[in-house]
Amino acid sequence: MPLNFPNVVPSSESWRLIANTQSFTSDLNGITQTTELPGARWSASLTFTRLNASEVKALRGFLTALRGKAGRFYLSPNDSGVVVSPAGLVAGGSQTGDTLDTDGWSASSAVLQAGDWIGVNDELKMLSSDATTDGTGAVTLEFSPNLHSAPADNAAITTNRPTAIMRLVDDSQAQFQLSQANVYSVTLECIEALDV
Repeated sequence: MPLNFPNVVPSSESWRLIANTQSFTSDLNGITQTTELPGARWSASLTFTRLNASEVKALRGFLTALRGKAGRFYLSPNDSGVVVSPAGLVAGGSQTGDTLDTDGWSASSAVLQAGDWIGVNDELKMLSSDATTDGTGAVTLEFSPNLHSAPADNAAITTNRPTAIMRLVDDSQAQFQLSQANVYSVTLECIEALDV
C-alpha cells in the first residue's frame, strides 16, 4: 500500500514527463522514424531548504519507511488545486490511450483547461486541451501520458490535488545536509511507479 507524502512543502519542485520513444535512422537516406511506445511516466525533483526540526523528522521517518526505491508513495504537484464541482466520472469501461470519455460534470461549462492536472485510477495526467462539456455534462478529456490501465466505468476523476504513485529513483535519496546554523536541506528525486 503506497504511503502518503508527509505534510512538508518543498521550497521548489520540478515535474517532467519522460516519454518512451524509439528512433531509427536509415543508413540509406538519413530519414529518421520515431515511434512512441507505452510507458511514459512522470518524474519529480523536490528540494527542501531551511527545514525545521519537526519537518526533518517527518521526512526522515517517511524516507526510512520507504526502504529506498522498494517503497511507493502518493505525490501531488503543488500547483494541482483545481476545484470542480461536481467532478466528473469515467463514462464507460475498457478505455485506454490518451482520451477518456467522461460525464457527470456541470452541463455546457468550461470545466478544465489545457495544462490542468487530473487524476484517474491512481494515475496523474495533464490535460492537453480545454474541456468544455455538452448539454448533458459529458466531455472527452485529452491528456498525457496515456492511461497505463483502463479505469472502471463511473470511476471518479480527481481535479483537486490528484496524485501519482511514485518511488525514489535510487536507494540513496535520504541524504540531508546540515549547515552550521542547524538548518537542514534535502533534494529528493522520484519517478512514477508503473508496477503497482
